[in-house]
Amino acid sequence: TQLGNQIRGLLSEYGIVVPQGISVLRRAIPQILEDRENGLSGTFRELLWEAYRHFLEIDQHLLVYDKRIRVSAQEDEAERLLQTIPGFGPVVSRAYHAAIGDGSGFRRGRDVSAYLGIVPRQHRGAKRRGVKYRPPSRSPVESPFRGYFFRVVFQILKDVELESDKGHIGGTSQRIAKAK
Repeated sequence: TQLGNQIRGLLSEYGIVVPQGISVLRRAIPQILEDRENGLSGTFRELLWEAYRHFLEIDQHLLVYDKRIRVSAQEDEAERLLQTIPGFGPVVSRAYHAAIGDGSGFRRGRDVSAYLGIVPRQHRGAKRRGVKYRPPSRSPVESPFRGYFFRVVFQILKDVELESDKGHIGGTSQRIAKAK
């Protein structure tokens, strides 16, 4: 993605705008390189060709790693079970299993949520008891996994809302339970 954005930025300097998306960029660059009328200098064409080759090389490496993750996620029983949860694919199940393990290090689900840094904020309860609210410190799990997890949750909520005629958030936990 970073290299793709860099290529897009360089092309925009010449007035060539390529929409976002890796597949769009993958299709657009050969067409841009073939077009002799677009005003690109010879040096820039060489630079663009090198960047494109590097982009394809990274793409091939990612495909290999993705295949390794998929194979290893199917070999592990816990990760196979995690993949039965809507939104949990091989990458998310692998990351979750690596972070949480078998869960024996946690007493309850809320402890897992706290470890992942996804506990709800505490508003009134702490103030009533005279305790100053302190936001949780940075989660031991880095933000990429949290990002995956939140995307999974939002996708489930989106799917549930699409099935609902009401279109509001009320009763979300019941609708998530029904969706599972």
